[in-house]
Amino acid sequence: MTRNLLYIDVERANLVVFRAAFGEHFNLLEASSAEEALELFTTHDVPVMVADQRMPDITGVELCEIVERNFPCTIRTILTGYTDSDAMMEAINEGQV
Repeated sequence: MTRNLLYIDVERANLVVFRAAFGEHFNLLEASSAEEALELFTTHDVPVMVADQRMPDITGVELCEIVERNFPCTIRTILTGYTDSDAMMEAINEGQV
């Protein structure tokens, strides 16, 4: 049985690349916004979540904080193409990533 993995990224190209890399190993759920991701949590079992840090409506850290409060058993991971160490420390401390 394949486990669900939720990937959140606003850039469609990144979703395509992520699916190509991990689609054979997981049942991928995809969202292009935090709102869409949170909706998926209400309809699917999501044991693992990977979120882009830089999204227009909310940061990946903020999304991890919401998920940690409402779905504490979900493993939360941040993915970023930037070297923003302050954001990563915030992710570790605030979002329990």
